[in-house]
Amino acid sequence: MKKGVLVPVILILVFLIGGTVFAHFMNVSEEGHLGVVPNPQSNKSEMISLYFTNRESDKIILEKRHAKVGEEIEKRIVEELIKGPDSEELFPTFPKGTEVYGVEVIEGVAFVNFKESILNLHWGGTSGEMVTLSSLVLSLTVLDHVDSVQILIEGERVETLAGHYSIMQPLKREEMLNYLQSND
Repeated sequence: MKKGVLVPVILILVFLIGGTVFAHFMNVSEEGHLGVVPNPQSNKSEMISLYFTNRESDKIILEKRHAKVGEEIEKRIVEELIKGPDSEELFPTFPKGTEVYGVEVIEGVAFVNFKESILNLHWGGTSGEMVTLSSLVLSLTVLDHVDSVQILIEGERVETLAGHYSIMQPLKREEMLNYLQSND
């Protein structure tokens, strides 16, 4: 083959292969519009267990709700906690404006990375801090693959969330249950 013919043939092959790969990742509707192929997991709705508090902030109460979850179920649980309870009889355990960067589970420990603003937004108090910690730990440790929760602020461990309880080490479900039982 001559070089003048070989180059166009190679270019055509590259475009055909590239187009095939592109078509694999794109979805063309009946009207001919391109759209990203939806991830079937992203629209999956599951029942999740969330823990909120009562008016006195001395009990943690379970609320079950349906939420769209995907591969990041842990982050979705934290976002739903931040959103607050659906029931008017329950009260939020996270201050409005709290933001979470993400949640990563490593060897059974859920590392929950919050923006620094949670430290300034938190209403404080011994009970207030404990209901936030309990709510988070109990909600995440319902998942079979999560044994404990390590809170991070801007990717770093901090001494405490609001001045009363150490969060330098991962918090276990049993610790939160002990607190709840001592307040019955």
